[in-house]
Amino acid sequence: MSVIVIAAIFFLLLFVVIEYGKRRFDLQAEVSRKLVHIGAAVMSAALPLVMNFEQIIIIGILFLGFLLISKQVNLFPSIHGVKRKTYGEIYFPIAVSLMAYFFPSNLLYMHGLLIMGFSDGLAGLSGQHYGTRKYVILSKQKSYVGSGAFLFSAWLISFISLLISGANPMPALLLGLLLGITVTGVEASLTTGLDNLVVPLVASTALLQCLYFLGLR
Repeated sequence: MSVIVIAAIFFLLLFVVIEYGKRRFDLQAEVSRKLVHIGAAVMSAALPLVMNFEQIIIIGILFLGFLLISKQVNLFPSIHGVKRKTYGEIYFPIAVSLMAYFFPSNLLYMHGLLIMGFSDGLAGLSGQHYGTRKYVILSKQKSYVGSGAFLFSAWLISFISLLISGANPMPALLLGLLLGITVTGVEASLTTGLDNLVVPLVASTALLQCLYFLGLR
């Protein structure tokens, strides 16, 4: 069986399991959507371990078509059932294909998708449950808790990525923090799910620039 077909089956199983969990435990659509977001991002980040980047581009295109149809018929309310206007689930597979095209390197590809998945997912979940204090940026309301969770997780992922690349701990710590602040600002300024598309591209571009600065590329 083609590795693309096997990967597609696993993604569909993730959607089905989260959809079942939403109905079984009466999860809010925002919660189930973020769980799918994190799970799909982790699975997408792991794809270079089992397939080449050309195949990743193909699976991203296939799931773009699938999710466009699913959104029209509301096949998975756990993904499409949020009340706010967002196209994040549509931007997600586009981002996967673009990352595979522009960053055909395991580290750079995984870095951007993990920040998009973990950082954005944790920001959404923590902000919804604990984000009582808000701030406004470019007419968009964000929570301090959510942005703090995004910043911390983005810094941690960036720090680890730099260490794996061969950076010394102190430069990795400082550059990781700068990278985290950058992508947090980008995420906070975007609306309608556009962060799913822009954040991973910015994160991996910033990591690449850090590697050039440190002489590791």
